Amino acid sequence: MSNIAVLGLGNFGTALARNWLEDGHTVTGWTVEQEVFDSMQASSINQKYLPGVALTGLQVSMDIATSVQDAEIVVLALPSGVVLSVFDDLLPHLQSGQILMDLAKGLAPGDRLISDVIEERLQAADKHNPLCVMMGPTIAPELARGVYTTALVASSDAELAARMASTLTTRTLTLSAASDP
Repeated sequence: MSNIAVLGLGNFGTALARNWLEDGHTVTGWTVEQEVFDSMQASSINQKYLPGVALTGLQVSMDIATSVQDAEIVVLALPSGVVLSVFDDLLPHLQSGQILMDLAKGLAPGDRLISDVIEERLQAADKHNPLCVMMGPTIAPELARGVYTTALVASSDAELAARMASTLTTRTLTLSAASDP
């Protein structure tokens, strides 16, 4: 089992955290929203985004360094409009060997892929963390309720994509792997 940090506890980050918790992974969630943090601390439920969905065992924090401290996999479950600024905050806290998984949909400024910008920023900081992207037609409330869905994990490293797809597949979320050209 893996230690996973989910940065962003909106609909999709919360749904993924639930699935990974139920699959036996250790999961830490990070949020900047006091309302989400308080709700999770009080009831293990994210009342704002997925009311009624228990996340028993989820450790939640508002401190990015604490959230990623022991993580093997760091999941960027953030909207495209903020993912790069959060990544900049994360960058000094990344440890060697931590795998990044970007879930942001959309493009970075200049109509560039967000993953390309992340890789450039890693390189500029002399960090060598492997990067994957997960995408697919998944719907968070359905995933959180256990409705079967599928998604794709892609990376320039085909072996990494396959390993992440295998590691993160759950009873209701099937991940397949691909390498980008």
